[in-house]
Amino acid sequence: MEDTADQAGVTDGSASYVLAAKSFEGYGEPIIEVAADQSLIALNPTAAALLESLDEDDSARITRAATTAVERNCALIEQIEFAAAAGTQSLQLTIMPLEDGRAAVIVRDATLEASLRLALVDSRQRYKDFVEISTDFSWETNVDHKFAFVSPRGALGYTADALIMIDPTDLVTEFSSGGKIPFLTERRMENSEAWLKRADGRSACVVISVMPLLTPDGSWRGARGVCRDVTESREREATLSRVRNRERVLTRIVRSFRDEVNPENMLTAAAETLGRGLGAECC
Repeated sequence: MEDTADQAGVTDGSASYVLAAKSFEGYGEPIIEVAADQSLIALNPTAAALLESLDEDDSARITRAATTAVERNCALIEQIEFAAAAGTQSLQLTIMPLEDGRAAVIVRDATLEASLRLALVDSRQRYKDFVEISTDFSWETNVDHKFAFVSPRGALGYTADALIMIDPTDLVTEFSSGGKIPFLTERRMENSEAWLKRADGRSACVVISVMPLLTPDGSWRGARGVCRDVTESREREATLSRVRNRERVLTRIVRSFRDEVNPENMLTAAAETLGRGLGAECC
């Protein structure tokens, strides 16, 4: 395998040009010629260094890609990876067919881009998994005041598909903070409570955290947020509140019986205590 070539022929379909190898010496990226006999020729020093680091399998992959470009008679872009001393290296090959069954290959190191792309894919998959396994209800509304995205699990007995393009206003039965409902808010909100209508008609209490989506000029284009169903928690709190209130009423009645000697006064005190404890006008 030769390290350099004195010249390489290039054709554009109408004329033939001869480019001296020294023309590429100052070019930073490796440029390789794939000869008609499928040998690889370095046209600049960086290409020579690259060819020295490739094994037979890696060289064969470049040759096969060049052969494909020559057979199709069109330029191709291929991505290959090979094991290097610093780890896996990714190369982007821009292959241009030449005359006489030859091809020119411009090599660009795409390792950083490939690593960033892989990291981005991993990050998106991670957040996607978090959304899918979460019991919370993630959503996004658009400028038309409709649901544009709903977490795959759906919510409140509705499937995700059933909620897409539905006006969220139809779901809200009560909103504690007043003003615009959280699904259409123009300001950031955290832990706001709202009562929504379930698919079976029952009401559900949810805690909503939401942020508005704005265009570069500040115009509202939707909102994005998460809802957590706290209906069971609120029902337990209401039950505990009733139990505590009943205990307070009983304690007052017992104290009234203990403090009063006259039976009629006992009954009067008990009636007054029951009235106050139950919010009654009379007893």
